[in-house]
Amino acid sequence: MELRSVIDLVVDEYSNYYSVVELGLDKEKDYVVLVNSFMVNSYKDILHLNEPYKSELSSHESQYIGLHAMDILKNRIKGIEEGRLPGNIFKIEEVINFYGVGNVYFKPLYEKNIKILT
Repeated sequence: MELRSVIDLVVDEYSNYYSVVELGLDKEKDYVVLVNSFMVNSYKDILHLNEPYKSELSSHESQYIGLHAMDILKNRIKGIEEGRLPGNIFKIEEVINFYGVGNVYFKPLYEKNIKILT
């Protein structure tokens, strides 16, 4: 199994999707860190209150704030399933069987660190 960070998704038995945020080697064992894909997508854009950004999100005006992140996720899933976007969707059981139950970590509260260069 070749999981790729940022590209591949993992789905559990409840249809929750996870993004691979980290792959590594710890004490000579491979490990993977997964984060709920909705959480990851919530940090894809930085909110700018300027006209170009307002135009981009105008279709979501007066709707729930999470709708934009959910649209990103739904489009990603559909794009992978249709072969328009790179990546695979792996079942969580496959990932756990490959990496071992003690080497698959879930990060429940995800915050992307941003650095603004001046």
